[in-house]
Amino acid sequence: MCVIARFGVGYDMVDVKALTERGVMLTITPDGVRRPMASGIVGFILALSLNMFSKFKVLREGRWNDRIDVKSIGLTGRVLGSIGLGNIGLEIFRLMKPFDIRQTTMLLHLRNILSLICRKEKNYINE
Repeated sequence: MCVIARFGVGYDMVDVKALTERGVMLTITPDGVRRPMASGIVGFILALSLNMFSKFKVLREGRWNDRIDVKSIGLTGRVLGSIGLGNIGLEIFRLMKPFDIRQTTMLLHLRNILSLICRKEKNYINE
C-alpha cells in the first residue's frame, strides 16, 4: 500500500482517478492552512473597514492634515456573508465573533454560482 500526503487543501493538483486506479491513498492537511488563510482574510476585512490603504497613502504622501478626511466604518452590527462554509469560512466566522457582527451564509452549489455569473439576461450587480 502506498500513501501520498499533500500539505494543503484540495485535490485539483492531483490525478485522483489515477491514484484510485492504482490503489494509492491520498491525504491532505486542511488544518495546515485554515488559520493562516482565515487570519489573512480577517486582516483584509479590518484594513478595508478602517480604510487603512487610503490612510497609508495619505500619510506616505505627507498630507498629514488630510488623514482626518479619510473615514472608517465600524463593524459592530454589520453583516459578514459567506458563499459556502468550509473550514476557512468557519474559521473566519470564529475569528470575527469579538467584533459583534451578524453572520450569514449562502450555501450554493458551484453550478448555481456559475449560472448566476454567466447569465446574460439579467444584471446581478447593483451599481
